[in-house]
Amino acid sequence: MDKEKRIEIGTSSLVDLKAELHRKQQESRNLHRGSDRPTAAGTSGKSKIWSKTSTARASGKTAVWSKSNAGVERRDQRDREETEQETKDLDRSRTVLEAKAMIYDRLQTGTEALEDDSTNERFLVNFQQKAIDDVTRRRQRRQAAAEGSSAEPPPPPAASADEEWVEFTDSLGRSRTVMRRDLDEYRRRDQESRRTGDESQQPTPELMSEDQRRDQQRQIWEQQELENAAKRDIHYQDVLFNGEYPRPCYSIDRRQAACADLRGMNV
Repeated sequence: MDKEKRIEIGTSSLVDLKAELHRKQQESRNLHRGSDRPTAAGTSGKSKIWSKTSTARASGKTAVWSKSNAGVERRDQRDREETEQETKDLDRSRTVLEAKAMIYDRLQTGTEALEDDSTNERFLVNFQQKAIDDVTRRRQRRQAAAEGSSAEPPPPPAASADEEWVEFTDSLGRSRTVMRRDLDEYRRRDQESRRTGDESQQPTPELMSEDQRRDQQRQIWEQQELENAAKRDIHYQDVLFNGEYPRPCYSIDRRQAACADLRGMNV
């Protein structure tokens, strides 16, 4: 035999080899399947054994899943009890808070705390002061709203110096905004109203006493004398006082003194 002779393997040889291997494997499987085939009696016995085993397994699985867990049940029962208790506590807290809110509103908006000091001392909140502060705030809001509605709009810008807006205060202390060109007219009216007011404030002769009437006549006479002293030529009418000769209030005392002197001389 030639040792150097080599075995040449081609593609066809590999395909034949794989086909032969597959055929042998198929025959081996068929041989094993034929030796393991049971008889009719054996088949029936194995069926009975398998059915019993399946029934036992099924019954065992059913028993495991249907078995209850005592710990889980106790925990579920405890959770349900806690939930019910929390619900009761929440309802009770809500009822108490609603009652407190009603009392708070009644004390804040009513006059119970204002009229009774003992009622106000029962609580930590000073409802008397809160009621006073509330009234003060509402009054301030009304005043602010009234001032805002009655406030005059700002005057328009002046086109010239005469149309400039200035503030004028009359003799009574009243202030108003007028144009500069009308300022003199407002001053004149104010002086006239002041003069008219002074005359109207003088007492009437019916309501004057004798001393007041005498003092008034003396003032009139002194005014006339000052005017006559400033004149160069004095007329007869100038020396009359209310249609008669001037007789001031103090001339009576002088006349009485003169009469007393004459009586003394005659004696």
